[in-house]
Amino acid sequence: MVVDSITVTPRDAVERAQGTAHRHVRIRTPAGRFALACAGGGVVALVVIAWFASRHGMFANVPRGDFYEVQARSWLHGRWDAAPNAYAFERFAVHGRYYTYFGPWPALLRIPVVAFTHSLDGRLSAVAVLLACTVALVGAAGLSWEARRVWRDDTMPTRRELLAAAAIVALFALSTTIVFLSGWTAVYQEAIIWGVAWAIVSFWLLVRYLRADRTADLVLASAAAACAVLSRGSVGVGPIVAIGLVAAAKAVTTLRARRGFGIVAALALATVVPYALYCWVNAVKFGTPFGLPSYELQDRLTDWAPRRAAMAANDGSLFGFGYAPTILVQYLRLDGLAFDRLFPWITFPPPARVVGNSVFEALNPSSSLPAASPLPVMLVLGGIVAIVRGAIRRTAARRFAAPLLGAAVGSIGALSLAFVDQRYQGDFVPLLVVGGVVGAWWLAHWLSTQRRWLRAVVIGVVALLAAWGAWVNAGLTYLYTHTYQPDVGTQELAELIATQLRIHDQLSDGPPSKVLHMHALPKLDVAPVGTLAVVGDCDALLWSNGRGWRTVEQTAATGLYPLRVRLAPARPGTREPLASVVDGDVTTVLWALRGNDGARLQLSWFDGAGVEHVATDDAGRRRSQDVVHDGDLADVALRLDLGLGLLDLASVSLNDEIVLEGFGPMSPGTITYGRQPFPAAGATTVTGTVKPGPPPTTPSCDRILRSER
Repeated sequence: MVVDSITVTPRDAVERAQGTAHRHVRIRTPAGRFALACAGGGVVALVVIAWFASRHGMFANVPRGDFYEVQARSWLHGRWDAAPNAYAFERFAVHGRYYTYFGPWPALLRIPVVAFTHSLDGRLSAVAVLLACTVALVGAAGLSWEARRVWRDDTMPTRRELLAAAAIVALFALSTTIVFLSGWTAVYQEAIIWGVAWAIVSFWLLVRYLRADRTADLVLASAAAACAVLSRGSVGVGPIVAIGLVAAAKAVTTLRARRGFGIVAALALATVVPYALYCWVNAVKFGTPFGLPSYELQDRLTDWAPRRAAMAANDGSLFGFGYAPTILVQYLRLDGLAFDRLFPWITFPPPARVVGNSVFEALNPSSSLPAASPLPVMLVLGGIVAIVRGAIRRTAARRFAAPLLGAAVGSIGALSLAFVDQRYQGDFVPLLVVGGVVGAWWLAHWLSTQRRWLRAVVIGVVALLAAWGAWVNAGLTYLYTHTYQPDVGTQELAELIATQLRIHDQLSDGPPSKVLHMHALPKLDVAPVGTLAVVGDCDALLWSNGRGWRTVEQTAATGLYPLRVRLAPARPGTREPLASVVDGDVTTVLWALRGNDGARLQLSWFDGAGVEHVATDDAGRRRSQDVVHDGDLADVALRLDLGLGLLDLASVSLNDEIVLEGFGPMSPGTITYGRQPFPAAGATTVTGTVKPGPPPTTPSCDRILRSER
């Protein structure tokens, strides 16, 4: 017969029909139906995760998001080290070479891309995070299927069980820290997500190996454990320990039976290989296969006061179980959440209280597991009970004992850091998933034997707890990405406040709570988290993070100066003033350092004696930023923000993106465009024109004042 001009023999047609029928048969199997249901729940979860991960675009350039591209490109040149500035302040200096401490697995994924282009450097994180979350959900679905088999064997799942399967996958994606980790796609969060994802997959494959006794599952479990430990060492230890526990148990049985030594050898090899790879990478980069590299090697942070204090109090290390009491109290507290009158109506609790004499490098915003993930925590507790009982009464539940213990070991690393931070709760996700799926299907089995009214009540409570966890994790992620996240700009904070006020006005007629009015800038006054401060007649609107003030909106009266710059051709190597601002004895100058293909921006300030000081970053380094112009002329919009005089931090924005920041005693004052008063420092006038840009507006501040009238 002929179909679409392609000759198809009867035999070909039969084989195609058989292949299609075979695929349909696989879909109609119990495992196939279960997988489809899990895929449905996973798609819903991934839509939410993708929204957070691609907040600035799926291929947006993320600060500190290019470390893995740098590592991959170094490999293509036959080395592990990189250029001195490649890893910024996160670099480790070892005998004059510079390395990253982040594991190599995510960098391996970049090799096919970096081998052909530089254009995607720093722009692959969102895609990688979404892929890692997909891997994690596949592992969670596999564990859920194995847990369901404990009570239902391989029977065809009912419609209710299919709905439960979809809900379980969505639950562990949306009601845990996975959502939060996807909100900031820098190298820090990606490393945790990949470690979590491969740990979950390794646990699933280990459980399947213990059930089906297939060598392929053991090999894959070991490979997944290697990927986990080469992404995040603390989490990756978990599956290695789990495989080792199985190997030890099998060794005891083998010695008693005096046969089966080949299986023990295979298990031992599956345990050793992932850890050996981890040790090899450590040896190549840091000269020692065991332990952690000394943080003294992180040379650009050794002079940072919080780190220096933490290391001095902890024998030169940032790890130790002296931190565990504080971290446990914070991560397990029942009141690990605060409420607010503005959307999303929840926020982070006050900073953790230190237990004992431990000195932390940072006590960052963090909720708690019971408050943010109440249903997964309850299901884990139920799963532990089911596994303990199953070890006595049901052989199938024993398969989960080693993965559960391994996942618990993998979470210990988060308890030994000199940091409290929401992202480190990601280390607990494998434990929540492994124990949680057992608890979920144990609950489903128990409900199937209860009266209808009791089932309805329990399902209603479960649904409320699941919705609460999803709301809290999404809400905290939304808040963090607009406020606390490193490198978050004023524009993002302003968007958050505008959204909050708009929703508040739709639900209430009165003004929002926690609004202060000030005639002058608050300097270092501290206010509760979420407090808004109106300065003057909307000269500025500020927001408090509980430790200091952040700018939401401001005007020229408080140090925001839009500039419209058009540079004429000039001799390369000259330095020309774009603007100067005088405040008492201090004069701040924004410079254009002219080059062959454009200009570099630079900030400096002059003291009362006319001595120049170039604004530096928080590590004391001078700062300048390349701004490449089209040809010899430029027509760009800049914003000089002297930071209201708070924290001595000034910034320059190009197209609403901060391109330059610097510390120094720079503050608002009288501005002069295109001129500066110090002839010895450079040109006194600019070659070209600099004019005031459109005056900034304060819509959120105006909205607050209107609501108070």
